[in-house]
Amino acid sequence: MSDKMVGIVTFNDAYNYGAFLQEYALQTYLIESGYRAEVINYENPFFSQQYLYSTNVVKKKGVKNKLKIIYNFIFRHQLFLDRKTQKNNFMRAIEQEIKLSPSFSYYNKKWFNDTYNCFIAGSDQIWNVLVTNHDKFYF
Repeated sequence: MSDKMVGIVTFNDAYNYGAFLQEYALQTYLIESGYRAEVINYENPFFSQQYLYSTNVVKKKGVKNKLKIIYNFIFRHQLFLDRKTQKNNFMRAIEQEIKLSPSFSYYNKKWFNDTYNCFIAGSDQIWNVLVTNHDKFYF
């Protein structure tokens, strides 16, 4: 077992199959290769806001978009319930299968550099400034 601690930088709260499988596979590979590894549980408020339905309703401009939202809420309500169930299932799977660091909502460079020997990018999307709002943590 290596003393090296690897921090995996990814979106651990994307709640989709690709994101979950990527972080699970990478972490499992690193651990089976003899490293100590954990997914850095960094909460980017900008990223999280993109997935909140209430925020998206407010952001949508124009009568046409407002009518679409009302239509979807009335006639596709089951879709929203299914998405909530899916999110809960992902949260449970992450809790059971992924070793997470403590939760962070700010970037503390000294703490991260003192804790981890190296970092591995788990996703190319962490460098997409439109998704991260230029958050320096991902760089």
